[in-house]
Amino acid sequence: MSDNGKVSEILLSALDESLKDIFGKTAAKAVYYHLRTQYLIGLEDIPKKPHLFAKAIREIFGGAGAEVIETLIVKDLCAKFRSSAQMLDICTLADCMDKLKLRSAKENNSS
Repeated sequence: MSDNGKVSEILLSALDESLKDIFGKTAAKAVYYHLRTQYLIGLEDIPKKPHLFAKAIREIFGGAGAEVIETLIVKDLCAKFRSSAQMLDICTLADCMDKLKLRSAKENNSS
């Protein structure tokens, strides 16, 4: 598996854990189903299309609901990637996912 694939796998794992923690297993499956059928974004597409995923979450849950969901997911991503929680204050979920992918790519290129 490529380094990019590993990063995507970690992103998906953290995202899946977050959604299941927030909604429970059954409701998380319903969210994934809605993303797939209404937004044509499968779970495996989320690391490649984080801005579309974030937009869908905002449309599904509204601004305030999406903000809470995104914040919880970003916290989990920061923990999973051992990244600074300061990222919470400076970026959206999509930006966080992009920054974590870039950071991981840089770390892998320098090793």
